[in-house]
Amino acid sequence: MTAYVLAVIAGIVALTMALIAGYQHYERRVERYAPYPLVVSAVVLVTMDIGFVTGLLRVGQPWGALGSR
Repeated sequence: MTAYVLAVIAGIVALTMALIAGYQHYERRVERYAPYPLVVSAVVLVTMDIGFVTGLLRVGQPWGALGSR
């Protein structure tokens, strides 16, 4: 069990270090596109809000029941 725990910790640490190194390498490119995920998520949320308000999307209904009222 100890070997498994140490392997998991080593894997998480290695992945974190690789991601940090990758971010440092592509930092300028990432910062250039940083505002766009906020805009995309805002558009998705507003679209879903409009769908809920107009009744197009109903809470608790499966996708197949979308058109059956």
